[in-house]
Amino acid sequence: MKIALVVPLDFTAALCCEEWIKDLKIRSNDELVVIGEHDANSKEYAETLKGWGVNFERVSMTRHINPWRDIMYTISLYRIFSKYNVDTVLNTCTKPNIYGPIAAKFAGVKCVQTSVWGRGTAYLDEATVSRKLLKSVLDVLYRLSFSLSTYTWFTNRNDMEYFINKGIVDSKKTILTRNYIDVEKYSPRVLTTEKKQNLMNELGLLESDKVVISSGRMIWPKGVREFAEAAVILEEEYPYIKFLLIGAEEPTSPDTVPVEYLQKHSNSTNFKWLGFRTDMLDLYALSDLAALPSYYREGGYPRGLTEPMAMGKAVIAADTPDCRSPVEDGKNGYIVQPKNSVELAKRISTILSDDTLISKFGAYSLNKARTEYDERVVIKEMTDEFFGRISTN
Repeated sequence: MKIALVVPLDFTAALCCEEWIKDLKIRSNDELVVIGEHDANSKEYAETLKGWGVNFERVSMTRHINPWRDIMYTISLYRIFSKYNVDTVLNTCTKPNIYGPIAAKFAGVKCVQTSVWGRGTAYLDEATVSRKLLKSVLDVLYRLSFSLSTYTWFTNRNDMEYFINKGIVDSKKTILTRNYIDVEKYSPRVLTTEKKQNLMNELGLLESDKVVISSGRMIWPKGVREFAEAAVILEEEYPYIKFLLIGAEEPTSPDTVPVEYLQKHSNSTNFKWLGFRTDMLDLYALSDLAALPSYYREGGYPRGLTEPMAMGKAVIAADTPDCRSPVEDGKNGYIVQPKNSVELAKRISTILSDDTLISKFGAYSLNKARTEYDERVVIKEMTDEFFGRISTN
């Protein structure tokens, strides 16, 4: 069996798909090709993939709609599928999900899976006219891609039910699981004294400080404004609570957070925007709490929560069906109303002013991550289901 895995970026494959790729290597007898764009922030991810012994093919892709580039992207996928003579294509995230099945159809690929890990900003409830138009276009494109797919894997029941109720996907062609996390990689770790001190020096932190971290792309729906405003609210009364915001800017998105806004807040004594980082494990280890006040159409189990949970951290999530699933209110953290900076600030201060609560919530997070989101279990469940179905059809 010759398999192609199509991802948006080599970053996506290296950080989110390691166990999946290992499984596919075995199923394909090492005849696996991973297809994606290079991440602009680092060249190490393509090298990581090559180190796993997989073929990596770079293909140019833009995250947002661009008809000409999207056509060229589809043609590029078709050529790679044909070059490797693949008979199974697995797509993940929006652009691969939409254009991968089309390219696979023209290349004569027998089996195609789409993998929906969230619907994105086009599907927000408070939509502008342009966003409603985009949503309508995406519905049409998804209807086509799902019809060309053998099965579609969802990690968010709300996404699955939306597409089923709209008649966009056949319920008999769906697979539903939780999302997953590498609980071995993202596990509690103790920073060496030297590494911890270097990181604290870089960030201007004291031993007595408490750290809350938030990670994601720099777009408003990820809750960036709410996180920054919570820092302003707590700055005077809780000067020891420090806010770390991690994530690359997204200049091509209509929802981009201006760099000027991030730099302005970074001038305060308790808030830092660090941009894109490759040392997330160390930053999580240094932190006491992770917050994701996102109202974005997440995939049900956002990594901005499950990653720190697997490292034994307390968590706070916005009360949306796409974000809140990993959080059990009052057990491993709190759920707050979306777009409510005051409530977010209150819950952050409640946790970080109580060491017992930090420890209690963190221990519950760790156990929950290990028992519910272990990628070895989730990936095996999904791949066994997919390949089991296609073998009987």
